[in-house]
Amino acid sequence: MTFTAGPFGFLLGMVPFLIGFLTGSGIEFDKARATNEFARALQEKHQLYFWITFSLFLIIVGLFLFHYIYNVKKNKFNPESKTNQFFSYIRIITAICTGYLVYELVIYLLINEIYYHGAFLTIPYLIGLGITLGACILVFTDTKFMAFLYQSVLKQKKQNILYSINKSLNYAKLGKNCIVLILGLIFMIPSIFPMVGITPNPDVQPESGYGSTDRPYSVSKIRIENKLPADIASYVYPDNENSSWYSYIYLPNLAEKSLDVESQIPLAFFLHGYGGSYHMEYDATLRTLASRGVAVIFVQYATDLNVEVILDNLENASTTNSADYYVRYNMTWNGIENSVDALVGNNTLIDQEDLTAILGESYQIDLSRIMIMGHSYGGGMTLFIGPQVIKQGWATKQLIIDLEAPWFASKWTTHDIGLSNLPNYTIVNVVGYEDDATASPCIGMSHFERFYSRDDSDPLNSSQVSYLYIQSDRYGFPRQIATHYLPTDALINTLAHFGYFRRLDAMAGFLTADAYNQTSVAIEALTYFTNGGTHVTWMGDWSDGTPIKPILYSIDPYGKRGGTNIAVLVLDPDHEECQG
Repeated sequence: MTFTAGPFGFLLGMVPFLIGFLTGSGIEFDKARATNEFARALQEKHQLYFWITFSLFLIIVGLFLFHYIYNVKKNKFNPESKTNQFFSYIRIITAICTGYLVYELVIYLLINEIYYHGAFLTIPYLIGLGITLGACILVFTDTKFMAFLYQSVLKQKKQNILYSINKSLNYAKLGKNCIVLILGLIFMIPSIFPMVGITPNPDVQPESGYGSTDRPYSVSKIRIENKLPADIASYVYPDNENSSWYSYIYLPNLAEKSLDVESQIPLAFFLHGYGGSYHMEYDATLRTLASRGVAVIFVQYATDLNVEVILDNLENASTTNSADYYVRYNMTWNGIENSVDALVGNNTLIDQEDLTAILGESYQIDLSRIMIMGHSYGGGMTLFIGPQVIKQGWATKQLIIDLEAPWFASKWTTHDIGLSNLPNYTIVNVVGYEDDATASPCIGMSHFERFYSRDDSDPLNSSQVSYLYIQSDRYGFPRQIATHYLPTDALINTLAHFGYFRRLDAMAGFLTADAYNQTSVAIEALTYFTNGGTHVTWMGDWSDGTPIKPILYSIDPYGKRGGTNIAVLVLDPDHEECQG
């Protein structure tokens, strides 16, 4: 019975997953996110969880072993006994659970290849422990198999064993149990030392200054509806409640402070990744920016589009020329314009009393100082939103553009506006992650070259344009893996605190300090996201004093101008964008 119960448990998990995957439900991303959150919760108290789970493992195995030894001595190996009948039910349940854990292991290995890249040890430890425990229970509750081991494997014979042994069947059981046991041990044993806490652990985040928990302001959040133009609305499938689309505005609670001057509030636009329209996936990012005194606008754009309608209505549209970008880019820009108008009082989407309660009686939305951030698909979108901001007449004093693990930019004629009109004071950071299996860091390198040269016009000053390559570090535990999803809340680790949040915090701090003419504060903030100094590249230390691998900084990532060629270091150096 257990021979079929195990595969049944495996199929119990695998079939729904395959159905969801093949129907495009996004089940693999949901699974990855749920695993991320679970693993992070375990890592916070991994030593405690290890001793609890490992102790339970030893107790359960010890009890079953004691039961076996006791019955051998007391001559109680009766296959018809109630205990053995009860054990048969335990074996069936255990086999189903073990089969399900094998499914979890298979899915973990598949998703690990895409998302984690070995970031977690708690998950394989728990799965391996569960499979190992299952194998042990299957052995100790099978009295006929234990008798076979006693007589055949241990080369001893007990006359008081009351039933004959089917050797061929038990050899098959021996093979199956050994495979399951070895499988569990392979994934459990390597995780034991890190789980116990013997290996070095990393600094969590900066203790003070940018990137620390020291925040000038608390943060409020406002949601407004993004009313789409009729043509754009016809291209998207309904989402959210009432088929509405929203913009989320994070604001510093300036009213809590007694400021002597009129509050100056720069703006930041955050462009989310493909499929990342749920703002809470970036909540920590949005709050980090707003807590420095910046108003942050997060606009939802659609993932799923009505492609047939797009192809029928957009001139020269095809499935290969970025026509779908037209919809998402314009949804985003529409939301940005509506949100800015709401903040400056040009529409009624936000009640003025609500703004006054948050921002105080005397404030000014500073459209002359703008920050544009994009992750993944949103990173590519910055090449459209940046020029749009300039065309609008904004960012006349400061413009910061930050691309995190960026995807390709649109080549649609109306979107590829070009970067030649970016102002001389534009500051650009393009960031690639070593274990990004979704968007090659070389895509960002090609964007870097466009920003640096301003599309082969007049290059920006090299001190204002940076390419940053965040390396993974597997030296200690938790492992620090720079994956595509590092900016999302589900995967906040040391790399995120030092290599991402510290930089964003400084960018927002720079804009605010510049708005208040706090020159020395603004100059210090610049050192955290320009020129590649220690504040930019240092990532903290492991607990034994070993430095965590630093960020690689470059103004020449392809090595075209005599710099270090970072393109040869990426996971996929043969990628078309890695050729420079």
